[in-house]
Amino acid sequence: MNENKAKDWLKNILELLNRYEEIEFEDLNIDAGDLEIIIRPGAPAVAVPPAIPAAPPKPTELTEVEFHPPIGKYPGQIAEVTLGATRAEGGTRGKTITMGGERIPPFHLFEGSQPHPPVIAGDVFDTPISLPGPVRECLGDAIQDPLKWAKLSVDKFGADLIDLE
Repeated sequence: MNENKAKDWLKNILELLNRYEEIEFEDLNIDAGDLEIIIRPGAPAVAVPPAIPAAPPKPTELTEVEFHPPIGKYPGQIAEVTLGATRAEGGTRGKTITMGGERIPPFHLFEGSQPHPPVIAGDVFDTPISLPGPVRECLGDAIQDPLKWAKLSVDKFGADLIDLE
């Protein structure tokens, strides 16, 4: 290649580099005695971060909205069970406890009423069991005596029933 052709060829390469920013050569042979390529590192282009949109203003008052609870119809009913019998009913108990009879899901009092109040039962164990420290501290020495434990559950914690295990 003569010198003019080489200069034209290099100009074309530079124009292509400016236009496309990359060039791919196929079947390129370079015969050169001493070839020196200088690649100057440039600072990478920094992407401009997108503008942060302004925060929406904070509300100063609550919006009043009317609430319509979802009321459903339930075809079934929980079975009603009465525990114990009073002397008048031929039993030995001072009172009876009735559970069940609900026609609505638990805590859905907006859909109807519960026929009986919730019942709280206290667990009492007649053999030593491992309990967490705070529970042992709360029950004290009543853990050793099931009768004391049951009385504590009723008097202090308001249990309606005792579950003796």
